[in-house]
Amino acid sequence: MIRKRGSYPVEVIEKMRGGAGEFHIEHILSRPELGSAGRLFSWGTLKSGHSVGMHTHENDMEICCFVSGSGVVAEPDGTRSQVGPGDTNYVPKGASHEIINTGSEDLVYLACVLYPDGQPV
Repeated sequence: MIRKRGSYPVEVIEKMRGGAGEFHIEHILSRPELGSAGRLFSWGTLKSGHSVGMHTHENDMEICCFVSGSGVVAEPDGTRSQVGPGDTNYVPKGASHEIINTGSEDLVYLACVLYPDGQPV
């Protein structure tokens, strides 16, 4: 099965996880299609100055692969890492992160949220 970019269902979330602005999500696979493997496989886009607020992955893990733009990934300990095309943010179960677009163009990344221990009850 082939799905073309531009045909994915789009969701716009205001102040995602307490962040600034809007988070645009293009759902590559739906939650039912992911089955017990995870809950999200999508393109994420943050406009300049927008962010996904600090949040913890209690029962899941996330992998964010950045494809365009520039930004910062912040961690609760104060670590702030610059990210851009080709960089990956791995967030294991129990860890936290925040993603901020600090550049002048859209920060676009592929996001995958998986259940490392199977789907939580």
